[in-house]
Amino acid sequence: MSHPSDDEDPFEDIRQKTDNPMRRLFSEYGKPNLGYFGLGFFGSVIARILDLLPPLLLGIAVDSIFRNDAAYDLPLIPQAWLPSTTEGQFWFTIGAIAFAFFGGSLFHWIRNYGWNAFAQNIQHDVRTDTYDKMQRLNMDFFAEKQTGEMMSILSNDVNRLERFLNDGMNSAFRLSVMVIGIAGILLWLNPRLAIVTLLPIPIIAVTTWKFIDIIQPKYATVRKTVGHLNSRLENNLGGIKVIKTFNTESFESERVDDVSMEYYDANWDAINTRIKFFPALRVIAGIGFVITFMVGGLWVLGEAPTWITGGQQDLSAGVFVSFILYTQRFIWPMAQFGSIINMYQRARASSARMFGLMDTPSRIVEDPDADELTVTDGNVEYKNVSFGYDEETIVDDINFEVEGGNTLALVGPTGAGKSTVLKLLLRMYDVDEGSIEIDGQDIRDVTIPSLRKKLGYVSQDTFMFYGTVSDNIEYGTFGADHEQVVEAAKAAEAHEFIMNLPRGTTPRSASGA
Repeated sequence: MSHPSDDEDPFEDIRQKTDNPMRRLFSEYGKPNLGYFGLGFFGSVIARILDLLPPLLLGIAVDSIFRNDAAYDLPLIPQAWLPSTTEGQFWFTIGAIAFAFFGGSLFHWIRNYGWNAFAQNIQHDVRTDTYDKMQRLNMDFFAEKQTGEMMSILSNDVNRLERFLNDGMNSAFRLSVMVIGIAGILLWLNPRLAIVTLLPIPIIAVTTWKFIDIIQPKYATVRKTVGHLNSRLENNLGGIKVIKTFNTESFESERVDDVSMEYYDANWDAINTRIKFFPALRVIAGIGFVITFMVGGLWVLGEAPTWITGGQQDLSAGVFVSFILYTQRFIWPMAQFGSIINMYQRARASSARMFGLMDTPSRIVEDPDADELTVTDGNVEYKNVSFGYDEETIVDDINFEVEGGNTLALVGPTGAGKSTVLKLLLRMYDVDEGSIEIDGQDIRDVTIPSLRKKLGYVSQDTFMFYGTVSDNIEYGTFGADHEQVVEAAKAAEAHEFIMNLPRGTTPRSASGA
């Protein structure tokens, strides 16, 4: 039985089969949470609209109140509703700006509540579904995959997904509404100057597209190496007694250092790409702001070239103020899209691993027409049973029958297949050839829960879940009373030992003890 080396990605085969994992995520897990999605989207739109009002109101106030160069006119508000005196217009403007800030705060809360609920619900559903699928896979899967890799999916990958669904999508919709809203206002205020302000957008779009092509495979490598690191740490902590017994602490420290350095190198490769991309966007955004300020300033001074102004009259100071305020809000969000793309690529790599695991087929499949196992005499019969791991045959054409109430001992060297014979009875693996019957019923024709409920299995490797001794004894038969726990302990000849413990059946055991 082979195990993946530190240079291999044990989920590469299933990850590559996952087509468009983010679209699938929203299709399967987003639909049940559309209400929260809608709440977050609605809050984002209204909050951004209210956030865009103050710069517009300030520009109008500069021209109509302070410079008295234009009429006091607010879009979408009838002129009859507006005050006619300068003092009244001043206080009306203050009230409108205050309303925008307070209203924006309320809808910011609505937005954050919606997106957080959307993200948390999906995170919970994805993690529990992934775990449910994982524990229902056959034993071959767990023999081939490292525990640390699976823990990495359930923990790190799901957390990265939650971060994008919460922070990433929240920011994406917030910035999208802001960019579209500001672009519309700028085009309404002065189309020619707006075109100058919008010039950096194509450059930012091309740069971002190139970044996606470069960073996507790098993040896939990062996810692979962090899985290797988790596997190494999990293996070493689980085998700490062996490490100490063989005095191999230094050797294991070197192995951890090796896989940690793999993660370090992969992560730095992605970081170097990312830290070059974000400053580049800021430079592009900064140049756009400088050009807008220069062209707008010359226009206000009446010195802008006619090929820019198109022969229009001088730009008013109020419109110029609004343009500068909006440009600051417009250019920097464009640069922030790079951070959102960065989170998206991380989430995409993580969701591919999760769905890859969910799509892994189990070799132990219950027949849809399976019946409940009925035990009468308890006779067990192996008929021409053969089984092997990969290409290696472990059990070859064995035949025997054990009548109910009798005992059979299987004797042989380590690796001869003694434990495998019992695991075949539990259907932890399915036979390659032949059949196993209990009271004449092929175990493949009965339901798996009814089969395993009728069998008692004591593994050669002991394991105790975190909890009390009593919790571990009643595991699988939940809700057993104290008398039943004591009876089971006596049947296992463990009662006397347990009662000699400081707190009997109540002391807590460490996980995996």
